[in-house]
Amino acid sequence: MLITAPPIGRLSSRPRLWANLQIRRGRFGPVFRRRGRAYQVELAAVEAALGVRFSSDQLVAAGITIPSEQEVA
Repeated sequence: MLITAPPIGRLSSRPRLWANLQIRRGRFGPVFRRRGRAYQVELAAVEAALGVRFSSDQLVAAGITIPSEQEVA
């Protein structure tokens, strides 16, 4: 799942600008561009770089939409 800097900032309790800088430096692995100028990275790479595993409750609280099993199938 791809996420942008604002949710990374909320999950790590740091500013969005810090998260954006870390994305551009490549700390969270390969960078993908979304429509416009937003950078995205894989959630798994963020978890690996920060050394944590986020629960689904934390992801929802950070504003990340988790696809249900019905939507995936």
